Amino acid sequence: MWNIIWKKKMTFFNNFPLDGRGKIYTLRIRINSNGNCFRVRLSNEYGTEPLNINMLCISADNKNYKNITFDEKTHCILSGGEKLYSDLIELEVDGKYLYFKIQSETQSIFTQGHTSETEITSVNLAGGYYFGIESVEVQAKKENPMICFFGDSLTEQGHFSGAFTERLYEETKYTSYNCGISGNRLLRNFDSEDPWASSFGEAGIKRFEKDVFEKATPKIIIVLIGINDLYHPDNLVPIDQLPKAEELIIGMKTLIEISKKYGSICIPCTIPPFKGTKYQEKYVWSLDKEDVREKFNIWIRNQENFLDVDKFVRADDIQMLKDEYDCGDKLHFNSSGGRKLGKFLYDCLKGEKKYGL
Repeated sequence: MWNIIWKKKMTFFNNFPLDGRGKIYTLRIRINSNGNCFRVRLSNEYGTEPLNINMLCISADNKNYKNITFDEKTHCILSGGEKLYSDLIELEVDGKYLYFKIQSETQSIFTQGHTSETEITSVNLAGGYYFGIESVEVQAKKENPMICFFGDSLTEQGHFSGAFTERLYEETKYTSYNCGISGNRLLRNFDSEDPWASSFGEAGIKRFEKDVFEKATPKIIIVLIGINDLYHPDNLVPIDQLPKAEELIIGMKTLIEISKKYGSICIPCTIPPFKGTKYQEKYVWSLDKEDVREKFNIWIRNQENFLDVDKFVRADDIQMLKDEYDCGDKLHFNSSGGRKLGKFLYDCLKGEKKYGL
């Protein structure tokens, strides 16, 4: 059978296309599984023109590379919307990382991944955008357990999920993967004139099943989503799109029920505070939004499974993010703060035997 050992949700960055012409990107991924037979899946899910891969190589040490082939050819072309598996790759791996070098002559590459945290996924050993490689699989006799992180930019940036995954890989046989999309809302698709809006993706309740469970059945799904349902109204979209707390709760219940259908444990997170953040120099927070957040968080804290992100990162003014976790915009986590949160969340789950960590 094939086990996913790394996966990252690709997104549609039409207003920030990578121009691959003449450039070679090195993608380094952290793995938690040894083996000698691999395959990769490429994606042009959101492409509006063919993605022409001129070169794709793999290495276990970032020194000795071998070509990855597609139908025994070293180059391939993916049409818009297409996904494609490579031929089998024989490579002895007994370390922490796999390395890929990829080159494309495609001028506008809309289907892209992104990483801010660099211990699990890095581009040229830094953060940034990359294209092509959506997942990596290893041939194995049995399936390893998996954890999926699902949500918006707080998840997609990778700070807390990266630190969580480092601990996970040190102590367990789990694999993790990240299905966060920046700007994503739980209840609504993107609906805005903002230049980044088309990258925000389908509503969480619509994309959850296909993004999380495509070719994978995670044992645990950690869900941190909902802050954009509060942030966008009266800023990127009309105020009448501000949901009631009950609507957000119904949305989260939907994700929990889908997870149960697959035998997975869905662990919702409380929404962290965001008072003080701005959109185009306008403050986005309001008492009405805070009321929705507080009521939603109270419901989360009364569930069988939950993680209290809000309580861990909030300041003495509980409507605001604590400075040590704030990247500077009063909304997103910085690297060090996100890492502290990730370690905290791991310790929370490790303390409960039912999660098997």
